[in-house]
Amino acid sequence: MPNKKKEFSGIYKYNIGLVKLLKKKSTIKIIYTGKTGSYFITMLYKFVFIPFFLIFNSYKFHSVIYPEEGYAFLRTFSFSKKNNIIVHDYRKIFNIKYKIKIIEKIKQIYLDTNYLFLGKFNKIICPSNFTKNLIIKNLSIKSKKICIIPNIIDFKNKKLLS
Repeated sequence: MPNKKKEFSGIYKYNIGLVKLLKKKSTIKIIYTGKTGSYFITMLYKFVFIPFFLIFNSYKFHSVIYPEEGYAFLRTFSFSKKNNIIVHDYRKIFNIKYKIKIIEKIKQIYLDTNYLFLGKFNKIICPSNFTKNLIIKNLSIKSKKICIIPNIIDFKNKKLLS
């Protein structure tokens, strides 16, 4: 899971919704990339702790699900029978077409590197046909590897801001 401090982000909420669905059918172990707002802690978890955790523990799990496309590189550390990843969006086309800030360019380079690992996953989960089609077209991933689970964020008891 993403860092616990990101609990109000769409990616975090989507993943929590997916966890609730999966808990009905199986036992789940959740690993967070930190529980503080510190970027250093998040990076430490993402690039040091989780790779070692996967190397020594992934063979125990039937399946590992990575919470977003920025975690795709972690596939190289997993010995689980099934490895699945959630790709929330594919914004490279947008980033090429429009002027973006330098930090967004750096993020895009990081994501482009991670996209190289997508073909190694058993399943790629997308929230929409739009994202699925972008992945098929731009990354040459076969359609049968991609499944769509629409937005599963639980909005019950939530108020929309005007």
